[in-house]
Amino acid sequence: MRFRPVLASILFVVLVLAVGGPPRGARAADDGEVVFQQNCQLCHTPERVRDKHMTREEWQQIINKMIAFGCPIRGSKKNQEAVLAFLVRTQGPVGGPAVAAQPGPGATARVYVVNEESQDVWILNAATRAVLAKVKVGKLPHGIVASPDRKSFYVSNMGDNDITVINAATNATTIMHGAGLNPHESAVSPDGRWLYVSNPSSNTVTVHDMTTHQPVATISVGRFPHGIAISPDGRRLYVANRDGGDVTVIDTASRQVAATIPAAPDSHDLTVSPDGKMLYVVSTDVDRITFIDTAQDRVVKSVSVGRAPSGIAVASDGALLWVAHAVSRNVQALDSRTGEVRVTIPVTGGPRDLALSPDGKQLWTANTEANTVSLVDIDQRQVLATIPVGQAPNHVLVLGP
Repeated sequence: MRFRPVLASILFVVLVLAVGGPPRGARAADDGEVVFQQNCQLCHTPERVRDKHMTREEWQQIINKMIAFGCPIRGSKKNQEAVLAFLVRTQGPVGGPAVAAQPGPGATARVYVVNEESQDVWILNAATRAVLAKVKVGKLPHGIVASPDRKSFYVSNMGDNDITVINAATNATTIMHGAGLNPHESAVSPDGRWLYVSNPSSNTVTVHDMTTHQPVATISVGRFPHGIAISPDGRRLYVANRDGGDVTVIDTASRQVAATIPAAPDSHDLTVSPDGKMLYVVSTDVDRITFIDTAQDRVVKSVSVGRAPSGIAVASDGALLWVAHAVSRNVQALDSRTGEVRVTIPVTGGPRDLALSPDGKQLWTANTEANTVSLVDIDQRQVLATIPVGQAPNHVLVLGP
């Protein structure tokens, strides 16, 4: 049956009433805005943007319905994508103004939040705090890491024993098999070729070739391997073993264990300094951070911190070490050389993980108990905003454009 122009007009009136047009004084219209206005003006003059915010998936559903009814953009995939991008950017859900915010710290960054119980990854605009997308992944997702070119994200699914690969441009997902039992964390080689996955229930690290998405090696490590990190030059892989209270050092060229370094009980997570000379290991149950000299593979310092430390990140200049404390309900900055606490910032909701913005001016925390993430201004030393996300957020990643 041929589509009738009258029905098309009615449908565009519905879209305009739901969305409206750009506010007065806005910046120059982009391609998506132009296409949106030109099509809507076939039957209605757009009004100011109304306070209606939806996710990318929800706007896509509306556009799909319009296309099914024969709207003019049905013949141009480019126009469809432009309109979708415009609606998502200006009319995304909760967390900020409908129009793009004024530039500020982290304005071009995106925040990726892994929600274990809702089994999805939420993507937020770091400047407006708007939710850009919600991507469904596997059962009990845990860790997330980006490829060096930022074209893909890898999410380890504990409940499915596999990895979800997310296309950063489209948010499309594929499943990569071959992980061990209960995969938790992962690290990528600097050239993006190899993905290393810790598997606590099989006491292994699996190596995956990211050109073929196939497993190529399995390396036995300590008991209940959890956190995993790679040296800046890609030559060494470090694995924190929770039940063993130690760190396995792997030579990535030979894929052999090069050393085992005693740390502290419940070695949960770890990170490497930007120059690769120091390794910092979080021991959650005993509230400690262990400092390890990577040239000598030996412990040089162990310091007490807040209660239940878990997430850890080092500033880009290597000067400060940031730690999230779920029970103390705060984040702390430690001097990376002495271990002395420099800053303590309260964060409600039990921060379990944290990540620094590319410019180093913001800190984001995943608050598992509260189902939120918090945005911390480092200079002001306070929480600027707390944003609801999915259920049981346990990891957060912040990346620039």
